[in-house]
Amino acid sequence: MGSKAKKRVVLPTRPAPPTVEQILEDVRGAPPDDPVFTALALE
Repeated sequence: MGSKAKKRVVLPTRPAPPTVEQILEDVRGAPPDDPVFTALALE
């Protein structure tokens, strides 16, 4: 192997995380058979 340095890949900036309101909207709007959001839904 040579001594060439690996070229660093420049990644795009991360988007802002969702707000609590956005998360709750997703959970509340999930269909009844959604396996992920229904486990988190408040009863």
